[in-house]
Amino acid sequence: MRKKHEQDQKELLQEADAKMNGLREEVILREKELDKHKRDARMTREELVAIQEQLKSDQSAAIDADEKVLQLTEQLSSAEQASTKVTKEVENLRTDYKSFKERVGTSKESFKQAAERKMVSAKR
Repeated sequence: MRKKHEQDQKELLQEADAKMNGLREEVILREKELDKHKRDARMTREELVAIQEQLKSDQSAAIDADEKVLQLTEQLSSAEQASTKVTKEVENLRTDYKSFKERVGTSKESFKQAAERKMVSAKR
């Protein structure tokens, strides 16, 4: 029975470690996505600024430039929305990871105390 309990504890700890690793990988992936969206937003902003300067210097291309500005503004808005969404997802994953880590710590301590109590009662 003791070996079964130890095996159960070991399996639970392995599952917990696997879950933490999965969450850690998910956080890393989301952070990479966030970085990509931030770069895209920065590049889109730079493109938008360049087009706005071109519009000032070339009034004959104003209609085409206005359409491009609108397109880039929409792309910027989309990139910023995606960035906000990914930021929230990363925060949620960090919160989940922290909560899960605390639960694992509590479980480990509980398993340790239970094992110690069994050892004490087994010695009696």
